[in-house]
Parts: sequence; structure tokens; C-alpha cells
Amino acid sequence: MQYDLSGKYILMNDIDLSGYEWTPVGNNDMGPFKGVFNGNGKVVKNLSINRPSETMQGFFGYASNAIIKNVGLENVDISCKEDSAGLLADTGSNASITNCYVTGKLKGFASVGGLASKLRGTVEACYTNVSISVSTGCNGGLIGDFGGGSIKNSYSEGNMYGMHSGMSGGFIGEINNAVVENCYSSVTSSSFYYGFACMVDSASTILNSYVNNEKTSNKYPPDIPECIPYIFP
Repeated sequence: MQYDLSGKYILMNDIDLSGYEWTPVGNNDMGPFKGVFNGNGKVVKNLSINRPSETMQGFFGYASNAIIKNVGLENVDISCKEDSAGLLADTGSNASITNCYVTGKLKGFASVGGLASKLRGTVEACYTNVSISVSTGCNGGLIGDFGGGSIKNSYSEGNMYGMHSGMSGGFIGEINNAVVENCYSSVTSSSFYYGFACMVDSASTILNSYVNNEKTSNKYPPDIPECIPYIFP
């Protein structure tokens, strides 16, 4: 995929990446992935990245106007400076992610998300069950920073720890100009974090979504104080 970032790809078999350090598809130097990746219901196992001084690390490092669907990433182990995610680290323009999941662990200084770190676009029928270790910045069990679009029928599980400042949410760190519908988070943490989302702007709407079986909304003050502490005016 690195040699044709606009191609259409379909995964025909499960892949085990044990013993191999993955190079993310798409980056600032080579450009974003702009194609279609159909995982075809297959699983990529044991993806490992250990680049603590680098950014934009994940299965996909950088994507723009891409379609990613039908793939599972199991037992990821990713460590980088920031913009770390199991599936997609960063987007230029929109990306569409459908029917994907991530399990494993991620570590970074800031901007860590189980599925995606920084995303604009659409997410449908996705989930994560990850352990996230991070110091500060915008982090989330599913997505760190969602910059516009919609997320539907998705959830996050696992735990977050290490935060001493920044914007961290069990589901999303920060939501801007977006619709979130039929979603939930059961992520646990003993550190600095908020149950569903840390910050939500006034252009966003949260519908029929829950944290630990308690319904939340984007009203201010929120229905559950720990879910969304602040709504931008």
C-alpha cells in the first residue's frame, strides 16, 4: 500500500505481524492514504510499533478522503510521542471508518486514541478495548480529537491511566462540529479523565449515548457531571 496510496485493497487472509515492526501507511513525507481498504472481515494480529520520539503511528499513519472498513486489529502494542492510534493516527480531509475494531495497548505523551487519534469524517459500528497510557493532551478510548462528522453505533472499553492534565475522555477527548449517536463507553481510569468526553463544542450533538449505563448529553451542565465537564460557548 505504501507504493500506491490511492489504490483499492482487500485483505484475503488473517495476518500475524509478530516479530515485525510495522511502518504506518501514509505520512507527511509520502502523503496520505487516499484509497480504499477493505479488511473483508479478517484480522491483523500483534501489530507492534516502538518509536517513542516519532508521531503519527498506527496501522495507517495519515489518511485523507479514504475508506477503511471491515478489519479487526488485535493485540496492538504501539508506543510513540503523540498522534498514536490502533487504526488511524491522523486525517487531512475526511475519512470513513466502518465495522472496525482495535484491542491491545497504546502509549504516548499526548493525542492517543484507540481507533483514531485525530479524525474528521464518519465512524460507524466500531469498537475498542484498549489500555492507554498517556501524560497529557487530547485522548480518548475510541478517538482522541474528533474534528467534524458523525459517530454512530460504536463503543469503547478498557482503561486509561497516567494522565495529569489535558483533555481525556473514555470515548472521545474533544468533539467539534459533530453528531454522536447510539454510543457508549465503559472505560475506567484512576487518573485525570472524564467518562464520555472532555470537551464538546456548541455545534455538536450527542444522542442516545451512555457512559457506564448512565445516559449523557451535550447539555451544560451535563446530565452526568463527570461525562462532559464543559461545553464551548
